[in-house]
Amino acid sequence: MDNKNKKFDVSNKIVGRDEVERLIEDYGHKGSGLSMEEKLGYLRNEKTIVKVRIISFPLSDESRVNAILREYKDYSQFKPENYTRFVFCLEYSMSHPLLMDEEQRVRDFCSGICPAEDKVLFYTAENDSLKDKLLLTIIASR
Repeated sequence: MDNKNKKFDVSNKIVGRDEVERLIEDYGHKGSGLSMEEKLGYLRNEKTIVKVRIISFPLSDESRVNAILREYKDYSQFKPENYTRFVFCLEYSMSHPLLMDEEQRVRDFCSGICPAEDKVLFYTAENDSLKDKLLLTIIASR
C-alpha cells in the first residue's frame, strides 16, 4: 500500500502511553468472563493504535445493525487495510438485549473489513446507558 492512501486515515489515533493504559482499563473489564486485560496487553507494544466508536441511531424502520453499517459507511474514515490487529466490542443494554441474528450480522461485517482474520478479537458487553442502541467499538493497531 502506498503512503498516499495511508495519510487519509483520520480515525481517532491513540498516541500516548496514558491513553493506551486507559484504553486497556476501559475495555479490559467489559469482556464477558474473558481476561481482557491480558488479551489487550499487546497494545502496549503497538506502534499505532486507533479507536473508532459507532453507535446505532436507526432511521425510521431501520434495524440497529443496519444503522451501524450505515454510520460506518457514511461517517467513518477508518481504513482497516492500514492495520494488522483488531478488537471489536459490541455493547448493548439488558433492557434491549442483543439478538443472536444481530450479533451474527455484526460479526460478519467485522470479519469482512479485516484483512487478516487470525488477529481479530470480538466480544460483547452490557452497557445499560445505551438503552435501545448498539455501540460498536473498533480498536485497531499495527
